[in-house]
This record gives sequence, C-alpha cells and structure tokens, in this order.
Amino acid sequence: MKELKKYQKIALITLCTLASVSFLYVYYHICNDSYDFNMFLRTLFTVAISFTAYYFITKFHAFFEKHYIKIVAAFLGLMLVLQIIFGYFLEITPQWDFENIYKGAISWAETGTFPNPSDYFFYFPNNLGGMWVLSIIFRIAGLFQIQNYSMAATVVNALLNVTMMLLCFCICRKLASLKTAIFVLFIFMVSLPSYFGAAVFYTDVLTMIFPVLFYYLYLKLRETQNRKWQILYLILMGLTAWIGMTIKFTVVIIAIAIAIELVIRLEFKQLLFGALVIAAIYMICNACFYHMIYSDHLDQEMCENMKLPPIHWVMMGLQGDADYSADDIAFSNGFETPKDRNPAILEEIKQRISNYGASGLKELATRKAVKCFSDGTYELTAFFYHGMARETGLNEYVTADGEHFETYQRFCSGVYLGFLFLMIMGGFSNIYRYKKGDASALSYLTPLLSVFGLLLFLVMWEAHARYITNYIPLIYISAAVGMEYLSNIRIKLFLK
Repeated sequence: MKELKKYQKIALITLCTLASVSFLYVYYHICNDSYDFNMFLRTLFTVAISFTAYYFITKFHAFFEKHYIKIVAAFLGLMLVLQIIFGYFLEITPQWDFENIYKGAISWAETGTFPNPSDYFFYFPNNLGGMWVLSIIFRIAGLFQIQNYSMAATVVNALLNVTMMLLCFCICRKLASLKTAIFVLFIFMVSLPSYFGAAVFYTDVLTMIFPVLFYYLYLKLRETQNRKWQILYLILMGLTAWIGMTIKFTVVIIAIAIAIELVIRLEFKQLLFGALVIAAIYMICNACFYHMIYSDHLDQEMCENMKLPPIHWVMMGLQGDADYSADDIAFSNGFETPKDRNPAILEEIKQRISNYGASGLKELATRKAVKCFSDGTYELTAFFYHGMARETGLNEYVTADGEHFETYQRFCSGVYLGFLFLMIMGGFSNIYRYKKGDASALSYLTPLLSVFGLLLFLVMWEAHARYITNYIPLIYISAAVGMEYLSNIRIKLFLK
C-alpha cells in the first residue's frame, strides 16, 4: 500500500474533518429543526436496510461478478422505461422561469429565434443555456414530426438520468469495487425521485449528469499514459464543463474539487496543463455561444446593462428565508447600468451583514444549509405545484397540496437522509484511513469535497432545496464508497 506523505495527511484529514463535521451539524439540525425525532429513526432504518443490502451483495458477489453486465443493462433499461412512463403521468405545465425557457425553446426551434417577455433574458441571461439545449432537443424532435415537445424533453432527460446512473456505477467500480458499484444502483432504486425527475427538464435535473461525467472523464484521464487520449479526455472535460456550466454554473464546483485533489497530489504540471486545455475549450465555446446570441437574438449593450450580477443572489440570500424576493429584484432593477447597480448591491450586502452580526449570520447559514439539504423529494414538487397536464393518483403524493404529500416527503427524506448520513460516516472513516497513511483513499475525498463546496456556496447564495439536485449523485457515490470501507472494518448494524 502506497503511503501518504505528512503534508498530504494533514491536508486530507483537515478537509475531510471540516466536511464531515459540517454535514453532521447540518444533518442534526435537519432532523431536529425541519422534522422530528422520527426522522432520526427513519434515517437509521435506511442505514440498516443499506447494510443489509450490502451484506447480500457481498454474499452473492460471485453471481454479480458473472452477470453484472446483464444486471446493469436490465436495471438501466427498466429505469428508463419507468422514468418515461412516470414522466408522461407527471407532465407539468411550466410556469415562471421554466415557462420562459420552455416557450422560448419552442419558438427558437420553430422560428430560429425566441421571444424576450418583459426583457426576461436581459435580466437573467444565465437561463439562455438551458433554453438553448431544449431548443436543440425540440428541433431534433421536429425533424421526426414530433410535436409533443414536453414528452420529447422528458425522454431525453430520462436518457441523461440513466446515463448518469451508469456513470455513478462506473465511478464506484473504479474508486472501490463492483460491490460498491452495485450498491450505488440500489441507492437509486430506493430513491423515489429517481423515477419522477424526468418530467422536470429544468436546469437542476437536466444537469445531474454533468458533475459525474466530468469526474468520470477525470478518472479515465488518470488511467491513460497516451498523450493523444489525455488531450481527448481534456477536450471532453472542457465541453462537459461548458455545457453543464452554461445550463447551471454550480457544475464548476466538481472541477474545483478535482483541482484541490491535484494540489494535494503535488501534480502541478498536470493541473496547469489540464486547466489550460479545459479553460481554452470553455472560453472558445462561450465566445461562440454569446456571439451567436448577441448577433442574432439579443442586444449586447442592453444585456450587459440590465443583467443581474451574481452578487444580487448573495444579497437575496441575506434576507428573510433567503428565498426569492420581489423587493430585491425591484431594488437591483432600479439601476440602469452595472456602474450604478453593483456598488449599490455591495453596499446593501454590507449593511445586511452588519445588521445580522456574527451570531445572526451563523443562524442564517444554518437555516439556509438545512433548507437546501433537507428535502428528499429534490424539491420536484416546486414544479409539480405549477400545474399538471393531467390528473392522476400520483398528484396526491407529489404535489405540495396533495392529500398524501407529507407521507411521501417524509418517506423520501428518510431515505435520502439515510444516504447523507452514510456519506458523513464514510467521511469519518476516511479520516481514519488518512491517519493510517492509506494513499489509495486519496480519490475518495473528491466526491465529498465537491458536495462540501456546494454547501459552502449555498450558505452564501439564495436558498432552495432543488439547488443541490445536480450534486445528489455525488452524495450517493460518497455514501456507496463510504459503505465499502465501513463494511470492511465490520461496522455492521444489526448484522454479524
């Protein structure tokens, strides 16, 4: 076993401790503040079921080793069919931001351009990427005379989701073992939102594939010594980063986590070369995209003058429940140019921070973290609540005003929080491995570190539970990898 150096041990133990302790703190407040003691029990039940499932996977390892290709293919095929079926029954009527993106994408596909209702895309150009991706899907659907654009997007979203599950399987197999890879599929199998998310082809679910794809390409990059393949993987990583970040910018967090891993490894040449290639691809694609936008669709000067800066969402995260604020939108839109707007927003941020004080900011950060990481439904209900295209019995479970929604939410959250708890326990077990100097565990940090990076970002941002959706696969990977080591050291709940 290759030994870690002293500085590596210190860095890994420090980062892993910060991440694990922070999430344990958040987990406690989720169960204590958002739910009740029963949620602790639901979490423990999920953990117990997980250890039982892993025990049987281990017991029948030879069977899985022999037939895993057929098993994985059958699982993914079934998940694809079920997601499309549920996507049909849970078809939604897009509203608000989603409506602007959806209708804009249809218009773009059919006419070559898109409307800009109430100057929406001047204020929120961050949603142009999602609209562009949907317009491509709709344009392809149109070639086959498919007019049901909602179902076309649902099918593509389902394909992306099952591909994401396959990538999670491959990542877990590379990081740990086939047992762990099978177990991560078990996690998706028992997580009900895995079946319902295809209908919500908004930016959160639509980008679930991109962080894991970027990470998988990085692992493939580490495996090869062939320079041509290395460059190819870096180009693919650059394209993945650009498409993902164009739809939802938080995809960048996985790249930062990988960069930190490379620093700990002291692989500075690899980091510099990789960063240059990926950044070059990203900048070229971004320049081409916005050249097309400004040449054919939007006035560049108006867009630059009217778009809301990132600090606007920081400001919104410092009021009330850190949710959307019409007053803050009106405040930011009250200035004609960034020269006037940005200093005013910064001044308001300083004032709000001063008003909160240290203890108030800590309490606010806790509330925001709890809000973002507490909902096991992935906050899909925020979109189902917009209005369903058809009435089915499922509506009583998945919509916030449904008769059985509370039961559904508590079940989903109990399952999800069980795996979040396994991620935390896996993080603590990694600390033990790092203390022993086990260099093979170095890559285990990156999935956990990326989720921790998302936590740090969201406590500074506007708060929504759906904002963690595209990093839920990294939570599940961390839980599965953690289970591998917890099982090996014989920490088995209710099992001999």
